Amino acid sequence: MAAKETKVETTVICPSCGHRFSLNDQITQHIHSDWERQARQRLRRELHDEESVKAEDRVRREFDRTFREKEEELRASDRRLRRVERQLQTASRKVSQKPSQELGVVRQDTLQSLLETRFETDEFRPVTSGRKGGDLVQSVRDASGRVSGAILWESKRGYRSWSNRWVGKLRSDQRAEGCALGVIVSDVLPDGEVAFCAVGGALACDMSAAPYLASCCESVYLK
Repeated sequence: MAAKETKVETTVICPSCGHRFSLNDQITQHIHSDWERQARQRLRRELHDEESVKAEDRVRREFDRTFREKEEELRASDRRLRRVERQLQTASRKVSQKPSQELGVVRQDTLQSLLETRFETDEFRPVTSGRKGGDLVQSVRDASGRVSGAILWESKRGYRSWSNRWVGKLRSDQRAEGCALGVIVSDVLPDGEVAFCAVGGALACDMSAAPYLASCCESVYLK
């Protein structure tokens, strides 16, 4: 005679009231399903948190890389400016006793070097010595390399006072060279003006303000 199968009933006790409940298959399946659901939710949260940490890490690395590149660009620009400053100091010492004509040539070369350092993509063409038309033509190029316009630079040195006749000559030279903008770089400016100013349809500045004024002129063509 076969042994009678004994069914073992599992029970659980309520922690609040102490009542004992039978733990049948239906309740067990419900508890198991609920546990799986909670486990999946917890796993999704952990995966989301992990992806957020990875994304934050990627952003931080990209920022660090860009920051280092910008720092290197600034250091390179600073080295170029220091080199130009040394060239200016050397040129100043060498030409302190030279005739005014030679001083003008050196001043023109100094202006060209200063602008070339700041605007590396532009083209600079000195006006032939002895020929009317200013001293230096700056062809402004956009990001694609296309010429957007031109600036005529006229350098003045060794004068004790400003002359409005310079403006008329510059305007005439602008038309001859096909330049819409013209700038006079001079140690002396119209009375009451400091660093740079607009006068008679032209612009004027001292040597220290030339790169900043050139940036403003470029924005007219590149905006």
